Amino acid sequence: MDKLKERWEFIVGYFALVVSLSAFKEELAKIYLNLGFSSINAADFLFALILGFLLALHIYLIPFLLSTTRFASIKILAFLEKLAYFCFVLLSVSPIIVLSAVGLNSIINTIKSIPVETKDILNSSVTAIIGVIFSVISNIIALRYRKQKYSTEKQELETQEIKEFENAQKLFNDSYYSQAILEAFKVLELHLKRLIIQKDVPFRSNKLQDIIEMALKLKLISPIEVDKINQIRKMRNSAAHLDVNFTRDQANEAITLIKTLILNTLDLDNNNAT
Repeated sequence: MDKLKERWEFIVGYFALVVSLSAFKEELAKIYLNLGFSSINAADFLFALILGFLLALHIYLIPFLLSTTRFASIKILAFLEKLAYFCFVLLSVSPIIVLSAVGLNSIINTIKSIPVETKDILNSSVTAIIGVIFSVISNIIALRYRKQKYSTEKQELETQEIKEFENAQKLFNDSYYSQAILEAFKVLELHLKRLIIQKDVPFRSNKLQDIIEMALKLKLISPIEVDKINQIRKMRNSAAHLDVNFTRDQANEAITLIKTLILNTLDLDNNNAT
């Protein structure tokens, strides 16, 4: 959570810095940037940068808002998320792109031996090449960031899954059978959510019903297994809300069933991957 907060603080801070420059609009309007194929003033570039950030934010909000719904598995949402990251990175480095192009174009224009027509072609070519290079670099950074983000989230869920399973086993060994069922069911929830994220689905809902429906939609579990999960779910609800004390055999049956479901989902996921 702290890392996420730091990232958003950086983005908001960078955007605030860009917007604050609008106070110098008149001064910036007098600065012209030669990009070869065209020339714009710094004020227009700043305005385009602000619009770009707003557009990127809106693109990101689409998959973010739908990530807690049944539409999260639509493939275009993953694409939109990647596109938003790419836009954020590219816009962040765009001042470097523009300054690099302007600097190189200025150097080209100082060379008197090059004809004017050739200079125009060189200026446009240099700007295009710099734009392509930084676009490729931005795409690589965006994809790596997203991959690392999902990888970290999966590792955290896996660590929590192992911890909850150890707790369930300890509670079972200490004869706290109802509590053991509660902890074991948490393991199943975490496991299913981890498999969903592993499918490159921008899914963020923590509601059990949403997790089950998404897992079923992605064919991580079968309808028969959903029935079994609902059976254990009833036991979990009874233990949590009705203070029902389950026996050792009942707890052992529930935990064994959860273990079997987890193994089945792993096998089913591997089969779908192949």
